[in-house]
Amino acid sequence: MSVDPLAGTVVATEELEPGLLVPGADRGVLFSYRSAGSAGEPRVATASFQAPVRAGQERPVVVFCHGTTGVGEQCSVSRGVGPAIGEFLAPWIALGFALVVVDYAGLGSEGPHAYLNHFGTGRQVVDSVRAVHRLAPDLGVRLDDRWMVFGGSQGGHAALSASLVSTRAPGLELIGTVALCPPTDLGPQFYLAGPWVPWLPVKDLVAYFGYILHGFESADPGVREELDRVLTQRGRDLVDSSPWYHYAELVERTRSWSVGSLLRRPLGKSVVRRLREHSRLPSAVAHLAPVLVGQGRLDPVVPWPLTGRYVRDSRAAGSDIRMRSYWTGHGVHAAARPDALRFASERLRQSRST
Repeated sequence: MSVDPLAGTVVATEELEPGLLVPGADRGVLFSYRSAGSAGEPRVATASFQAPVRAGQERPVVVFCHGTTGVGEQCSVSRGVGPAIGEFLAPWIALGFALVVVDYAGLGSEGPHAYLNHFGTGRQVVDSVRAVHRLAPDLGVRLDDRWMVFGGSQGGHAALSASLVSTRAPGLELIGTVALCPPTDLGPQFYLAGPWVPWLPVKDLVAYFGYILHGFESADPGVREELDRVLTQRGRDLVDSSPWYHYAELVERTRSWSVGSLLRRPLGKSVVRRLREHSRLPSAVAHLAPVLVGQGRLDPVVPWPLTGRYVRDSRAAGSDIRMRSYWTGHGVHAAARPDALRFASERLRQSRST
């Protein structure tokens, strides 16, 4: 893979206030950096870097890829993850990691956000690691060359996307990936979508539908004309207005709607094929470092069989990939946390001995 020498270049920094730091971190900065978008075009993305400052101690990096927050510039998380996520991230710092909380291009930075586009997202995650290696000396933090990546839902998709392009960071070693409830292939669900789909008791289903189609159009503007032939006026309004709302706001606005109310007719094979090219994770490409996938058996958003198929296909391609299943829905994070931290500890120990 050819590597853009400007990717990972730090554009600007801003000190994070102590009250915004994850427990265990002494110092943190918000930073913007150069990366690439869905078509390889130059983009600027944002992230935060947080770590304890301990003299003489070198730390590996872990990148946290957040789940769906929205698709507008105001929907970034790098300025502050909040107490609940902070408590979830604190054990990673306790394990010895320096933490990167990454936004994706268009969240916290100008330009559209190509939601669930694996081409751009993976590169933006890897480039954030390159950027923090340039930042760390000025913060008094020493880093070694190892890094991990983890996330759930959209963040699980981002983590796997980054793992597949980890060689974009020459000289740095990805030692493991944790992906929880990752949407690896949207095709089967979108093939089934049409005006006959009734209201379903999944509060965020329609919000996700709007975000997915908005991200698809952002990455592939030429598809808008085809979508206009199948979307109702409500569907078009939802796609166009999606950037105005944070996730919780859009869920509240659309929770009584059905997917069927958004569509005049099925999306069609051509649109779904292009949507899969936009978002589907290539299972025929092997991950170069071990992967742990956590999946809820009762997940109504990312069905368990689709994740299982990705894991089987990726393993057949040569990946060291394992899957843990839990009797949960889409919110698998609490159930999966012990396995994720155990996996991270194992990867730290084994990578030190090689």
